[in-house]
Amino acid sequence: MSHYPGTWRHAFDPRHSRQRQKLRTTRAKLRQAEQNVTTEQGTARAPATDAAHEHQARARKAELRLAALRRPQPRSTP
Repeated sequence: MSHYPGTWRHAFDPRHSRQRQKLRTTRAKLRQAEQNVTTEQGTARAPATDAAHEHQARARKAELRLAALRRPQPRSTP
């Protein structure tokens, strides 16, 4: 993929250097914005992921407790 749209003239001709610089700057800003979004999404998802893990752990604990309660207990003889 070409870094600059157009022909070789657009990519190397000094007359287009300002447009190339503007394109480079704009692309750098876009990359930074995309990185910021990715970071913010991860930060926003973390509490939900933690809550889901805690819920799964509580559910598993409850399932184990229920299974234990359903097991017949041996009767002690006096």
